[in-house]
Amino acid sequence: MEHLQTLTIAYECESSLGNSLNIKEMTREFLRIFLKKTSAIYATINELDSQNSFPLNSLGKDEFYKLTINAKPNNIDRFCTVNLLYNDTSYRCLYVVLDNYYLAFVYSQKNQIDIEVIANIFYSLKNKIELGIKACKEHERLELALLGSNNGLWDWDLRDNSVYYSPRWKEILGYSEHELKNELATWKNRLHPDDLNIVMEDIQKNIDGKQEYYKGSFRLKHKNGNWVWILAHGKTIYDENKQAVRMTGVDTDITKQKEAEENLKAQYNLIHTIVDTVPVRIFWKDKDGAYLGVNKLFLKDAKLNSVDEIIGKTDYAMPWGGTEAQLYRDDDLKVMKSGVAKINFEETQTDENENQIVLLTSKVPLKGATESIIGVLGTYTDITHQRNTEETLREQTKTLDYQANHDALTSLPNRVLFYDRLEQAIQKAKRENSKFALLFIDLDHFKEINDSLGHDVGDEVLITAASRLSSSIRDEDTLARLGGDEFIIILEELSEIEDAALVSSKILDNLSQTIHIGEAALYISTSIGISIYPDDGTSTQDLRKFADAAMYKAKDEGRNNFQYYSSACPRT
Repeated sequence: MEHLQTLTIAYECESSLGNSLNIKEMTREFLRIFLKKTSAIYATINELDSQNSFPLNSLGKDEFYKLTINAKPNNIDRFCTVNLLYNDTSYRCLYVVLDNYYLAFVYSQKNQIDIEVIANIFYSLKNKIELGIKACKEHERLELALLGSNNGLWDWDLRDNSVYYSPRWKEILGYSEHELKNELATWKNRLHPDDLNIVMEDIQKNIDGKQEYYKGSFRLKHKNGNWVWILAHGKTIYDENKQAVRMTGVDTDITKQKEAEENLKAQYNLIHTIVDTVPVRIFWKDKDGAYLGVNKLFLKDAKLNSVDEIIGKTDYAMPWGGTEAQLYRDDDLKVMKSGVAKINFEETQTDENENQIVLLTSKVPLKGATESIIGVLGTYTDITHQRNTEETLREQTKTLDYQANHDALTSLPNRVLFYDRLEQAIQKAKRENSKFALLFIDLDHFKEINDSLGHDVGDEVLITAASRLSSSIRDEDTLARLGGDEFIIILEELSEIEDAALVSSKILDNLSQTIHIGEAALYISTSIGISIYPDDGTSTQDLRKFADAAMYKAKDEGRNNFQYYSSACPRT
């Protein structure tokens, strides 16, 4: 290190030495006087201050001149530091650093000054002074390095609570170098009230040696009234007695980073709110099938209370683990390997009651920052109720359709369905150039049964008649009830016209059998009229009309018989 020129000054005080801060201010004021008298370049110290001040070790004239012109009176704080080195009941020793020179000031109570004692104090502290100057130079080099990193430097003297703040530190808060005092209150009074306690606790832990380094973030008030977010790093320095003497560190303005973090947090919270409020289950898994996240509806299905309970688990650990887990895993792998989304497909799941529920599911490949597939993202909706409702509606529709086309008493096709079937039979016969017969059936004297025995008995007779008629024809033939005691049969694909007569005879025989209702034994007969397509007609109206005319001819012939239609049949 460059050789240091020295000047030691002893000064007797009229009053008490006071505290260390007063001594420092006294020294600063002395320097101001000292530097203002630059016209007396090498004047004696007595000329600078006439009260009991004298040199113990003097600078040469040229060196003294260099000292005075390099340290300007108005910039005393910038060009020098005042440091308390020695303190007891009789003496206080301070030193001042000016460029590569240092001045040692020894203060004593009046009439107690002893040159030999002062000299011993000075030389015993010389090493400490040189170490202090070396630290100051390192301090300056560190500050220059920090200028490039945009950090602010601070150096807290724990012995007297004075703090050095670098120009950049003050600039972070919007102040110029001379607008803020180098004292602890400069920082503490600007600290956000909500941060004060925790910051001071963390700093004290470092001072007490409980933590090797201090690191913390807090808010300081800017000159414009805004809050500046600071990230601080610091370390406590101890003397040879392991007493904390200094704490040095750097502050970084992280306001923009904090604002970006807050914006990201707000966006995350918004997305999280959306994910949790949409009426679908949402989940995302990694390549191994482990859950990375889900929404609240999914947690409800999984019988869990928080996301933390599901992260890292697979479908095998879910309530459906023993039933659908492997199916889901296979499906996930297909989506991830193909890279193709699978949208709106139905799958089943077994609930805790072993009931099958229906899910409408979509799965897409989950991609990372590099667009590589890192898992699968999926949604699903429980559409079991919807599917059950649709099934109910289908059944209701089917029932209504059946009721609209079938007779309520006998469950046979009614008039509406009959005419539809008859039209189909006509079209089929046209295509195939074939014949079919229409049999119009009326129960003889049925009105008397209703009038004498009541409608309930009459209904039982009709049901029995419908059953016997059904057993008399083929499955492909159509039997319908037109109303009252009238039935009609379509016999398709006749090989011979006489086949209609065979079926009619069978019907007459079956219906002539005794009908037992309760204790009553009833007997009925039947009149049947037959029309042939296309011999007797080619329209539904003509075929039905001519079969009806033939039936009346059967009644005229004494009932309980069948008749083919002919032009001689009575018109109806």
